[in-house]
Amino acid sequence: AEYMGASTHNVQMKKPLAVSWVTYHHGDLLGKLLALVTLIPIYMFSGLAAVFIVRRELHTVTIVIGLLLSTVVNTIVKNLICEARPHGCELASDNYGMPSDHTQFSFFFTVYVSACILHRGMFIRSFRVLFCLGLLAAALVVAFSRVYLGYHTLEQVIVGAILGTMLAPVWYHITFTHLQPIFPRILAWRISRFFYLKDNTHVPNVLEREWILSQQSSKQS
Repeated sequence: AEYMGASTHNVQMKKPLAVSWVTYHHGDLLGKLLALVTLIPIYMFSGLAAVFIVRRELHTVTIVIGLLLSTVVNTIVKNLICEARPHGCELASDNYGMPSDHTQFSFFFTVYVSACILHRGMFIRSFRVLFCLGLLAAALVVAFSRVYLGYHTLEQVIVGAILGTMLAPVWYHITFTHLQPIFPRILAWRISRFFYLKDNTHVPNVLEREWILSQQSSKQS
């Protein structure tokens, strides 16, 4: 009995990874759907990683850096405000809730990518507005899911949305005013050559340009 007691005493409590541990009420179909939707920021980040692996665009790296800096700002603001999550939230004892990091991430991504699409000539013109509206809808659903699932209050997601919306244009300006001019120097680095990094931020419509080059290559062959 003493051996069993000592063994039980030495067992350490395990803790799930909060970034992917989402709960909802049993039998709540909407809650189950929103539990998947609320992970959209993770899907976005994974999508950026996939885009970088396939495209090797230096601009993708700067987008990731911007999102990481936004997360740092979120953490700093949380620890300055020190506002708890809603009562009953299983994450309440782990960290603060003001502002919502998922919402801030989603709105930063939405505003930044929308600015690129509308001002940098990405995609076919007729699809640009529809694509941006789709991103906005996704960000709004993420914000709603954080409240519905009990992880944040309405005020916390609103502040997260405002922060993300404010930080994205700032990083967009920094990227295309201060970082883009030094892209050629970065691409000259040996490590850039090793990973085949490239920069197409100066190209008005990358898809159109690649299509034209593909057509020309096909005719020549």
